[in-house]
Amino acid sequence: MPPVTSPTITEEASDARGKTDRIPSVEPTEEVTVQVAELLDGRMLYHPIRNHEGALLLTAGAKITARFKDQLRSRGIQEVVLHVSDAGFSPPQSPRPLQPRSAPGVVAQSSADLAARLDELVESGSKLATNSEPPFKTRLVVHGRTGYDAEQHALLVKQQTATCVILDELLKAAQRGEPCSGDEIVAVVSRYLIQYCADADCVLEVASQAHGLAAVAEQSLQTALLAMATAIEMGLGEGGTRSIGLGGLLHAWGMTGIPEYIRNANRVLTQAEFKEVQKHPIHTLEMLQRVSGLPADVSLICYQVREQPNGGGYPRGRRGEEIHIGARILHVASAYVAMTSPRPFRLPLTAYAAVECLVRNAKDKAIDPEVVRSLLHVISLFPIGSYVVLNDASTARVVRHNGPLFGNPLVQLVRFPDGSRIDTARETLLVDTATDDRKIVRAMPTPGRQEIALRPDLMKLRRA
Repeated sequence: MPPVTSPTITEEASDARGKTDRIPSVEPTEEVTVQVAELLDGRMLYHPIRNHEGALLLTAGAKITARFKDQLRSRGIQEVVLHVSDAGFSPPQSPRPLQPRSAPGVVAQSSADLAARLDELVESGSKLATNSEPPFKTRLVVHGRTGYDAEQHALLVKQQTATCVILDELLKAAQRGEPCSGDEIVAVVSRYLIQYCADADCVLEVASQAHGLAAVAEQSLQTALLAMATAIEMGLGEGGTRSIGLGGLLHAWGMTGIPEYIRNANRVLTQAEFKEVQKHPIHTLEMLQRVSGLPADVSLICYQVREQPNGGGYPRGRRGEEIHIGARILHVASAYVAMTSPRPFRLPLTAYAAVECLVRNAKDKAIDPEVVRSLLHVISLFPIGSYVVLNDASTARVVRHNGPLFGNPLVQLVRFPDGSRIDTARETLLVDTATDDRKIVRAMPTPGRQEIALRPDLMKLRRA
């Protein structure tokens, strides 16, 4: 999960299998070899940069950044081939280099400038949105002690797969520096808002399952859906919930630019490496400048997503109400998804262990306690999709939250006390653990998945 400043070395060029993207040839007199150290920071390209073998390193329309140059050096690349007009000088009788201009629909503003503008907005007090809309929560259908509709569940599984493909393609386009319309991303959130109205618990249950899709896309979608459900529970309206969902889908884009040796480190990061990770909100801002049609507050939400109410976050160490409510919600949701997802340095935590960790961090104001409380109302202390053992030795799967009774969700029996399986496709046996004699005695790992139930005091959100 790492940051990207502007378009970086393309995926094709850095593919370990040797796949390369070839650039249309240009006349030899129009291209030159330049030392990486001599590349001009901030220069907008009108032709691609490639290596001596013709592999694409940076696309036309992108901007040279210090991050891009560092990535070249990390791969042992000291020289690149580029067009003379992009090198900042011309050969004899060559035309004068074109003046940089913005691609259609792209804001001609550096990420640092945008970050400064967002900081000014926060400090001016005219920041951070008021929630003047009617609560979206009033539109949700309440299902009581009924199970999921089979057709609705199957539709959501298909929708999740299709959505992850869309999000993965958009991320790759952004990494290549291509401008893209936000309409498709907005449409994703709108479709899920409709599904929330029909059955919010079913949406979260499908999202909780790992389907082996593109990692960044799948985890971003899960984060967005969990954040949206929390926002709805907190009384936000449709517009605010939509912005938070968009932030969830986009906030991790900047992480894709962190060098792979940091991103996939199977160890504790050094201070210098963690400082690189802390740059990812700025890198996300840079990528978002190529996405048109997004609500104005999405950039601020993505920029502040790693801030903490106690001032211990980044990039600006904001506190409490200085942090957009969308960023506070997204911070909690992304921490939960990160802890329940596998990492190179650990197995995924059980859902119950992740919730325990969030509760502990809320006490220290490392995350917003109000958001954590609302999250518990949405997914329960024993989260939707997780497995539990009841006091009669039967096994059950959590299927519905129980509002403020977050320690007593509704569960579906999957095994009788003697261990025999229940055919859940034919028989839905729901138990309300708040009113039934059968109570939850412990959480258990997901069957068939390696998970750890780590003591919450040993889990650091910093490496989550």
